[in-house]
Amino acid sequence: MIFHKLLIANRGEIACRIIRTAHEMGISCVAVYTEADSESPFVRLADQAIKLSDSYLNGKEIIEAALDRCGGDPRGAAEYLGTRSRNIGRWMPKVRQSEQQREASLLWQESRRLIREWVAGSSPQEEAPQQLAQDLLMALLMQQGGDLNVADRARVMGVSTPTYQKRVKQLLQSV
Repeated sequence: MIFHKLLIANRGEIACRIIRTAHEMGISCVAVYTEADSESPFVRLADQAIKLSDSYLNGKEIIEAALDRCGGDPRGAAEYLGTRSRNIGRWMPKVRQSEQQREASLLWQESRRLIREWVAGSSPQEEAPQQLAQDLLMALLMQQGGDLNVADRARVMGVSTPTYQKRVKQLLQSV
């Protein structure tokens, strides 16, 4: 599986490590950040940086970009994001409400344009972008997280310790 650009919706040292590993693999990175993180190292390390108006992971903007990429088709957007189409349906009222509120503001226009450009320029993958990022983080943890205990590695992955152990077992069996 080949992809050329990775959206980093994280911050701090984890984002820096993901970006460095992606660069070693020849993958360019786009970091999303807020005003509070504008001087952070991960913003400078990324090939592109997109300033978001309210959250370092503005799900609403990403959902809108996926819908635009898929011609407004919720099923296509759900497939692209690696979620169920019913989730897109549940999120859409909030997305539309936010969109109406933001139409009056020019602050978010550039970040929205860049996110939509990134989504439009990325090719469909066999795996969802979220799964690719999780796989990359798992590989990074296994490679560089030797001094972390299992519970800390699970916290970095954002999962429980048993779930982390299950994923490691699955990864080792696939190798």
